[in-house]
Amino acid sequence: MKKNRIIQMIICIISFVLLSCDKTPVGYNELERDISEATFIELRTNERYCYGKYIPLGVASNMVLGKNDNYEARILMQFPLGDSLLDSVQTVKLILYPKVHKDIGFKIHPVIKSSEWRQSFATWIRMDENVPWLTDGGDYYPTVLAETTLTQDSIVIELPRNKLDTLVNHANGIILIPDNTVSDFALIHSREKVPKITYQYYNSTAIYTFSASERCHILDTTNLDLGMFDYWVGSGFTYRTLLRFPVKESLPANVTIAYAELLLPVAHEFSILDTMQVGVKKILDSLPFGMSTRFADYFWARADYVLRTDSLIVIDVRNIVQFWNKFNGTQNRPDSCYGILVSNYPEEYGLSRLQLKTSAPGIRLKIGYINPPKGRF
Repeated sequence: MKKNRIIQMIICIISFVLLSCDKTPVGYNELERDISEATFIELRTNERYCYGKYIPLGVASNMVLGKNDNYEARILMQFPLGDSLLDSVQTVKLILYPKVHKDIGFKIHPVIKSSEWRQSFATWIRMDENVPWLTDGGDYYPTVLAETTLTQDSIVIELPRNKLDTLVNHANGIILIPDNTVSDFALIHSREKVPKITYQYYNSTAIYTFSASERCHILDTTNLDLGMFDYWVGSGFTYRTLLRFPVKESLPANVTIAYAELLLPVAHEFSILDTMQVGVKKILDSLPFGMSTRFADYFWARADYVLRTDSLIVIDVRNIVQFWNKFNGTQNRPDSCYGILVSNYPEEYGLSRLQLKTSAPGIRLKIGYINPPKGRF
């Protein structure tokens, strides 16, 4: 009897110990911890760099036309025009669909036949991926096909019939060039409403329509010099700012990133639209920054910016910092903790530029992290 009581007491003690143990998965209690327990640090950059670059703009949904003291935007278009019965054509019309219309005066010239430009690669300085224009801004004949002003939601421009042979057989499309008196920009539909050329023949009511097969805008900067200590982000003519922070030296091992924000104060702004997005990409190598610095193809995070209202861009980069911390110092991760590239999202859309403020408090990375729990029982 006494022996049975001893056995029962042992069983009770063992059961009590087992029931008292924390049987939740490892790290579960850490997830339940409040962010108020986090330790916050604020990091300044230990390396930064900025550069401007011509990029192809053929993927943009809208084309930019216009100019001001700092930029000029021209439009290139090709049409699969038929060359039969040209003598029977009575009228030739170019139809454009402005998305944002302004009073933009412009001229239309035929592009030189030998200039085999492509929308996927054309920029202000190149007609194709590795082929420069003979003259920056496009190669075109001095012949003026039409001169008009963009003033409404759709515009029909009659082209001279006696120039149709030049347009069809001796040119490689047309180029729209803003007048020197212009000081504004318009957006013209490129995808949703494709520019068109129409034929109407004598003694016929039928309209033959040719949609643009290639179309893009090309853009240049004028009187706009990037200073040695200027840091900009921009679209159209893209500006990219590269930032590196001492994350590896500042974060303890095995912490959980509860919060991370990239803070970008804005000093000056310009855009033809009222809002824009700014995004970040991971940098893929540890070499000193330069124009050849490699970076990821896609944006990891982005944030909206409203002109004339906002003065600070705040981008949630918690996933990036957590990724950096996880692979900190890991040799087989070439994208670990090497910094971020900041630019407009997407770079091809519209025309904008933000200058980042570097004076105090300046560009900074704010991180909140939670240390691993000290014990399990």
